[in-house]
Formats: sequence, C-alpha cells, structure tokens
Amino acid sequence: MAEAFLHYDQVASSYDQPRHHFFYGHLAEKLCILAKEHVQPESILDVGCGTGISTVEIVKYFPGAEVTALDRSPSMLELARKKEDIRTVTFCYGQTKNLPISEKRFDLIIANMSYHWLSPGDRLVLRDALKENGVLVMSFPLIMPFPKKEGNSLLLTIFRRLKEMQPAWHPFRGTRGLNWNEVVRGLPGLVPIRFERYCMEERFRRASDFLEVLRVRGVFFGFFGNKATAAENIARALLQKGEAISYAWPIGIAIFRRR
Repeated sequence: MAEAFLHYDQVASSYDQPRHHFFYGHLAEKLCILAKEHVQPESILDVGCGTGISTVEIVKYFPGAEVTALDRSPSMLELARKKEDIRTVTFCYGQTKNLPISEKRFDLIIANMSYHWLSPGDRLVLRDALKENGVLVMSFPLIMPFPKKEGNSLLLTIFRRLKEMQPAWHPFRGTRGLNWNEVVRGLPGLVPIRFERYCMEERFRRASDFLEVLRVRGVFFGFFGNKATAAENIARALLQKGEAISYAWPIGIAIFRRR
C-alpha cells in the first residue's frame, strides 16, 4: 500500500483543518476513554499518528506515559512535531516492522483509523509489539449496509457507473472497510474484549467540501484504487457544487488484550 502513504504525504497540510480535527480527535477520545477502563499504561504506541491529532488526545488522557508515535509520511510527522502539546512524544518514521520490538514493547497501542491500511504482516508485528496483558484499541472503517444519506448513496452510484464502464473491475483495489470476523482472525493471540458499531455523521454545506474530505481522508483511493481519479470525476459530475450533503461513516471500535 505504498501508494496510500504517498497520498497522505501529499495531503498532509489539509489534515490540520478543523473538520479533520473534529473527526479524528473525536474518535481518538473514544479510544482513549475505552483504553483507560482496561489499562494504566506506562508506554503507548500511536500507530499511523498522522499530523498528531490522535497523539494530542493520547497525551491528554495519559499524561504520565511514554508515548511513541509512528507514521510513514514524513510530511505528516513534520507537522506533528510542531504541536506544542506533544513535544515530549518520540516520533518515528516508518512501518511497524521498523519498530525495535526486541528492545521495547508497549502497554497500550492505539490505531485510530489506520489499522485497515496495514498489511497482514504489519498487523502481526503490531500484535507482537504488545507486552503481556497489553491492550490494543482501534477504530476502522466497517463493512455494513450503507446508511441512507446522500453521500453514501453517491458512492454506491459511482460503484455502479464504474462497473458499467468496465464490468471486470472490482471496487476494492485499494483498501476497504473491514468486518469484525476478519479483524479477529488477523490478530491471533489477542483476546477481543469489546467491539461496537459506531456511525458518525457529518453534514456539509457544499458538495465541494464533501468531495474534498473524501479525497483528503483517502476514501476515493481506498474504495476505488486505481480508479480513484475516475471515481472523483464521476462524483463531481453528479453533484451541484452548492448543494448540502450528508455522509455517515460506518466505523468499528474494538479493544483486544494480549494474553
């Protein structure tokens, strides 16, 4: 998924907009509250920390912990390092396989809307980075029937249009939402403690704002892979720039413990 990380490197500056702070910050807060019920960590890993939106919440909820933040985007990390609230955090560039597992393990790992971008091998490395009785909490896009919102219906329409244009094309060539069973299967050795389905709705005053959010958060790339540009062009042709539109994000929130 190198293309995905290149995408995020290119849109890094857009992530520090208020709308993205609300989205990722809100989810990070939910994960921190959930984690606090199960662990009092001395060491924490923030996987896919991006520009540090999640990291800010982690430091706020666990002020005494030693926090390491990992990301594959140099531009994202550069912005994260500038945040005053998280100057004490250790920032690392690279993949999970670059972590010095033999030297350091973590009481708590937080993966806020980043787990689905990891390869199966990287997910196992993440598991191995947990101490015994350590906890992994995550949020991830969830496969479920799309809510009946204008934005969700738009994505289904794009699926259909692309299939009409190229019948052999498969809609998920990038990443995709996950279902709970495949998350559990992908983390052998970890015991699931809790799973919940969560739907987060956003309302956009203009369709152009909605399309920009889908682009920046990697939705076009994640859903449509090498057809991302074609998908975005179809969306722009279908929408009036000034129209308001809603989108509901189906999200899974889960917590695991290593035994």
